[in-house]
Amino acid sequence: MSEAVLDHGGTVVSYMGDGVMAVFGSPVERPDHALAAFRAAREMLGPRLDAFNGWLASQGLEPLGMGVGLNSGPVMSGTVGSERRLEYAAVGDTTNVAARIEKMTKEHGVRLLLSGATRVQLGDDAGVLLPVGDGAVRGRSTSVELWAPLDELEAAHARPADSQPVL
Repeated sequence: MSEAVLDHGGTVVSYMGDGVMAVFGSPVERPDHALAAFRAAREMLGPRLDAFNGWLASQGLEPLGMGVGLNSGPVMSGTVGSERRLEYAAVGDTTNVAARIEKMTKEHGVRLLLSGATRVQLGDDAGVLLPVGDGAVRGRSTSVELWAPLDELEAAHARPADSQPVL
């Protein structure tokens, strides 16, 4: 998954348990950050996840699923720490909201959710995106407008009602 981020010009900020935090447009600003992040997410959820699950199947293991949350806005990034331990970090409301949106993929039954801010940045470049409602974000007084690609919503509706996606 890291390779998809890097191939699309993103920066892998950290690995957190079973997750990856990445930013696009930082530390070097780029006007197409949202599109680069969207394309990386689609690659991760498509051919890269398919290949990984194919390998798992060849080992007799169950497939894995994943969810991706995208949000656009300002971040503070750079090296943080002390003389004894330094690391690159991206912090702020934008990154916190992206993490909360990723968690919301489960409740919406889709693998990719975008904030309204990211949808605006994408314009028509992402294909058909549909609103899925507003999401309450812990630590904020306002909710976030959520969007998903049409094919993600179609896949969610095609699953049997008693099944849950593996995310």
